[in-house]
Amino acid sequence: MLCQSHQFGDLRITRVLEMSGPTHDPAFLFPDLPAIALQDETGWLAPHHYQPSIDRLVVTIQIWMVQFGTTTVLIDPGIGNGKTRPAERQNRLNTLAPAWLAAAGATRDSVTDVILTHLHADHVGGCTLMQDGAWRPAFPNARHHIPRAEFDYVRERYVAGETGINSGAWADSVIPLIDAGLVDLFAPGDHLLGRFEVEDAAGHTPGQVTLWLNDGSGGSAVFAADIMHSPLQIRFPALNTRYCIWPERARQTRAAFLARAARSRAIVMPMHFGWPYRGLVARNGDDYAFTPLDW
Repeated sequence: MLCQSHQFGDLRITRVLEMSGPTHDPAFLFPDLPAIALQDETGWLAPHHYQPSIDRLVVTIQIWMVQFGTTTVLIDPGIGNGKTRPAERQNRLNTLAPAWLAAAGATRDSVTDVILTHLHADHVGGCTLMQDGAWRPAFPNARHHIPRAEFDYVRERYVAGETGINSGAWADSVIPLIDAGLVDLFAPGDHLLGRFEVEDAAGHTPGQVTLWLNDGSGGSAVFAADIMHSPLQIRFPALNTRYCIWPERARQTRAAFLARAARSRAIVMPMHFGWPYRGLVARNGDDYAFTPLDW
């Protein structure tokens, strides 16, 4: 399915699919994962998170939308179309994600805010589109909220000469937002738009954050960014992807996140999980277990 929605207090939360498929060799994405460990987990991972017949993890790119009152928020608008990227699966896409977003209520003109959890290309690319030969803001009426630590880290490396940082996403997906005056910076501890509690989630990147919500009656939900790329990392919290810039910090962040998610019974909404794309985390003795949450 292309999108699903649910009501959370007075918030309407919708996910819109950009792409999903068995794309990643487990040994590549998780260099520290022994093959025998994966074989022992296929019973619950397959078919939505792992395809054993071709030995590929299912990785999804999904865009989250939150609506309340006259506010429409997008969280991490995905890869975007037409972007030149070194990864073949992300290179020069031409998907219908913009039309699907519009059908769900996130048109170019109606989006009021975009929140970025970090600045990797698959999270920020959808912020711009090609127009009149240049990359322009895809949502020209929206304020674009970026973690300050992440912004400073990437900008400093770009200015120092690493112009291809984040697969070129700073150049084609962030600089146009800066030039248009659409960027606001924030930090852990802030409450964005009076709704989103910002928590530090550094490790995968130096400035990554998670965004926590409450429904006003004790219910909790969280946009988990890239703390986890697969439910395997709930089963094995010490497991990092090869893309984690600060590996030990990433493990500490994941451990703290899983403890809070289990304690609060939060609806966990990651970027990259397969169907049903969200779930609950629970203690299982000294370990954790993932329970998919259907729509």
